[in-house]
Amino acid sequence: MIDEGEMGPNEYLQGQYNPNGQTNLQQTDNPYTWSGQKMDYNSVIGDYSNQAYGKLNGNTSIPSSMQDVIREYFNKLNQ
Repeated sequence: MIDEGEMGPNEYLQGQYNPNGQTNLQQTDNPYTWSGQKMDYNSVIGDYSNQAYGKLNGNTSIPSSMQDVIREYFNKLNQ
C-alpha cells in the first residue's frame, strides 16, 4: 500500500483520498509524450520570437516592465 505522502501533492487531484482503495501504477520509459511533430529548435525559435515581439509591439495591456523581461528572454534564446 502506498502512503499518501509518497504520492505527491494532493491539491492537483480530483475526488477524495481513499486509503482503502486500489492503486494502479504504471511504469514507462517515456512518461512525457505529446502528439504532434518533432521540430528542430533552430527551425522554430525564430518564428516564436517574431510572434512574441509582434505581440509586444501590438499589445499595450502588457506592462512595460514585463515587456522588457519578455524581450530579454527571447533575446537570450536567440544567442
